[in-house]
This record gives sequence, C-alpha cells and structure tokens, in this order.
Amino acid sequence: MRKIPCLAFAAIISALFFVAPVSFASQGESQGKAVFEKKCGSCHGLDKARSKKKNEKEWLATVERMKKKGASLNDEETSAVVEYLTKNYGKK
Repeated sequence: MRKIPCLAFAAIISALFFVAPVSFASQGESQGKAVFEKKCGSCHGLDKARSKKKNEKEWLATVERMKKKGASLNDEETSAVVEYLTKNYGKK
C-alpha cells in the first residue's frame, strides 16, 4: 500500500522537472515582451525594432543606448527585453 503514494509522489516531482522550465521560459519571454511593448513603445513605434536582426550583444547595446536617451528600465527589465529581442528578432 505504501508503494502507490510513493510512486505518485515521484511521478509528480518528475513532472515538475519537465514542465517547470517551459513555464518559467514562457513567463520570462512574456515579461520581456510586455516591458518592450510598454516601455519602448511609449517613445516610438515598435515596427522599427521588430524589423531589425541583431545578436544579443547588439540588442544590449541598442537597449543601453535607449536608456541613455531616457528609457526607464531597471537591470531585470533590461535583461528581459534583450532576451526577448534576441530570441524573436535575433540573427539566425
């Protein structure tokens, strides 16, 4: 009788290891997208940025340049935006 609860518990824990990373990745991407649309879109249209293809270093330089021009992004938001842009508008 004791084996069934242990197996169920093991199955649940195992499932968390496979499902959780996908969930966290999509949360990070949605945060990056939301920050990008809200903060970057408050000063200019987003089509220009979306038409570019840059690697992570180039996107970081662009975001840092925008911060010097007044974009209000903390370190976490900067990382999220750069990650989002790199993943969705990066060089292939």
